[in-house]
Amino acid sequence: MEPSRIRLNSNKLGDLPSLTELDIAAPLQLLPGIDGTTETSAGLNIRKSTSDKNLILYDGFTIYQIDHFFGAFSSLNAKAIKDIQVFKGGFDATYGGRASSVIEITGKSGSMDKASADVGVDLLAADATVESPLGSKASFIFSARRSYTDVYRSSLYEDLLAKMRGDLVGDAKLPSFAKEGSNEPTYYFYDLNSKITLKPTDKDVISLSGYKGHDNLTYNASTTNSRTDEASNWGSGGMSLRWARQWSKSFLSDYRVGRF
Repeated sequence: MEPSRIRLNSNKLGDLPSLTELDIAAPLQLLPGIDGTTETSAGLNIRKSTSDKNLILYDGFTIYQIDHFFGAFSSLNAKAIKDIQVFKGGFDATYGGRASSVIEITGKSGSMDKASADVGVDLLAADATVESPLGSKASFIFSARRSYTDVYRSSLYEDLLAKMRGDLVGDAKLPSFAKEGSNEPTYYFYDLNSKITLKPTDKDVISLSGYKGHDNLTYNASTTNSRTDEASNWGSGGMSLRWARQWSKSFLSDYRVGRF
């Protein structure tokens, strides 16, 4: 184990308390050196640095927006993640560009043995994951999650919306939907993860990985003399191509090309 480096198994994330069992941010906030006082925010303040100082990599490409619902929980689906490495300091120069930390996330590869599917639902969203072999040397995995908050508002959604409005009250540019007595906005989010893995030889692994996260909030209100229409869209995404080869027991090459 390297100093200031922690590796987490995504299969154990559901054992820790969070707003949703697919949230990876809440368990990370319980680690030493990471701010654990903001349990309703997915932002990670590591060693007193702000969350924008973190470098977050998903299969080699950078993710800039990692939360849904104005920071209530993470936009990264735990069912599509193999492991998470957190470097709180002393990381390699190849990770240059952030002053606080590096969070390196590795996506799951699909099963080479048999096809399987997983479906889940909670108080905010529904999700589905499918993985399957593609012949004898390849596999794929696809995971999708979408909220139903634009169709049905659960009690958890109402509580999160009320808290979000309260947090925005002190904002100099207060959105119309956050003002006292305003109508209910329409909000939904979704995120997608996919990965194709090819093993042409015993020494080579080639993979193509992609991610997309999106939030949408709209607000409409009408009075006798005026009409208000607001629309907010935010999110991030990217894709990467990786080729790794084990040339010998002591030499491994790993090449990645990413786009976001």
